[in-house]
Amino acid sequence: MKKFFNRHAKQQAKEDKDNEDDSSQNPPSDFKMAYMEHMYDQYGEEIKQINKSENFDAKRLALLIDCLEAGVDIFSASEMESFMATHNLKSEVPFIMTPLSKR
Repeated sequence: MKKFFNRHAKQQAKEDKDNEDDSSQNPPSDFKMAYMEHMYDQYGEEIKQINKSENFDAKRLALLIDCLEAGVDIFSASEMESFMATHNLKSEVPFIMTPLSKR
């Protein structure tokens, strides 16, 4: 389960990195990966329980992961830096973000 979760998140981060024309518009991919790993660490048991339901398939799991990943857009540059520092992680790129109102 965690492998699927991480694989999907890594694939999304890679696609985002490949599509980054202007890095100031999106959170860096290393922050996204750290955020998603943190989400799984915090809510992994709940995600496993949801995944066990009869009508929950890989497609719906991917949708759930995409929804969780959408949460990265609410963080400011300083919040991302703080998150990475709190978890002893380093970012590949500086956290320079355009305010949400200008996206």
